[in-house]
Amino acid sequence: MSGQIFRRDLVIDEKKLADTVTELDGDEKAKFLDLASGMLQWLPEKRKTARELTRHPFFESINKTRAKYRQDPL
Repeated sequence: MSGQIFRRDLVIDEKKLADTVTELDGDEKAKFLDLASGMLQWLPEKRKTARELTRHPFFESINKTRAKYRQDPL
């Protein structure tokens, strides 16, 4: 078993993930696709950990906002 599809008859057509992402474009789309590729690895040892994924550049603005709120006293 080396990552081959056994039932090709069940695959409707071969689309790339980038073709299915229509709500994002430019740098944001590139960051998202890089994030998704880190999650969608066949071999577990090649997959990113949850910690690595939360530090991905796609979440940069969210992480900056979170850091700001952690610094502001209530």
